[in-house]
Amino acid sequence: MPSQSPVIVVVGPTSAGKSALAVAVCEWFRGEVVSADAFQVYRGLDIGTGKIDTSSARGIPHHCINVANPNEHYSAGRYARDASAVIAEVHSRGNMAVIAGGSGFYVRALINGLAPLPDQDERWRKALEAVETSRGFGYLFAMLNALDPEWAQAIGGADRQRTFRGLEVTLRLGVPMSVLLEQQGWSGPHFDAIWVGLTSPRKQLYKRIEVRIDKMLSDGWLDEVRRLLSSGCTPESPGMRAIGYRDLVAHLAGEMSLGEAREAIVRATRQYAKRQLTWFRRQSPAIFFEVDEADDENPERVYDEIRADLEDRLTCYRYQYEPG
Repeated sequence: MPSQSPVIVVVGPTSAGKSALAVAVCEWFRGEVVSADAFQVYRGLDIGTGKIDTSSARGIPHHCINVANPNEHYSAGRYARDASAVIAEVHSRGNMAVIAGGSGFYVRALINGLAPLPDQDERWRKALEAVETSRGFGYLFAMLNALDPEWAQAIGGADRQRTFRGLEVTLRLGVPMSVLLEQQGWSGPHFDAIWVGLTSPRKQLYKRIEVRIDKMLSDGWLDEVRRLLSSGCTPESPGMRAIGYRDLVAHLAGEMSLGEAREAIVRATRQYAKRQLTWFRRQSPAIFFEVDEADDENPERVYDEIRADLEDRLTCYRYQYEPG
């Protein structure tokens, strides 16, 4: 019998409907949402990161959102510490903690702990920055892809921070980052977790991504980027690594049209969704439920299946919850 209350982890690719499902799960089991999105932690990045609005939240508390400034570094380790404290508070109120997972690294750091990797070495970082200045970031990512293709595929070609970290660890220790993580394992587990995943047919998911991005643009995403720049953010600010922000900065600088920026954002988001789904299928024990086109209009069918599944698994923990 586990010594602690479990958490429910909702995972899946972007635009699959995780936020809405997390709210529904909280309504079923008297819960509170703990976001695991690597960019929703930043204040001011609201539209482009898809932060839930008051109406959609339906009175359910949401945590680990708007806890950092866009110019400060926020790591998976810091997230794990912050979220662990939040979960303890949620459990102290007798409520269920529902993790809404966008970032696989954040979810894994929280549930399983962090891998025992060496501390960052500023000398290596400066050396890599010098190479970036002379050869460009694309050269560094190509180097990482040659040395550790598994890690490169996991993080994608736009994640400067994790590209630098992967190169530093691999070059310093002579062992690929992905191999080191597999050999050393991850400390933990920190929490007993019940995992549920959402997915959609690729064509439908891609359509939802385009609709979502168009809505973000019509809701004022470009103005949000202007405000961030006027407040002191630059394209190199940690928060501005979120998909789309640098493309819109490039548009504002006259380097591409708005249509070109939109296409770049759609393309990057599709690639990210594919990586998310691959990562969660390989790295998590989630039971996935497919949301088809009919469920977009009427999600009750799939929600009923998910609720029944969660109720069955929660009984294994003898958890005291209150179905509505």
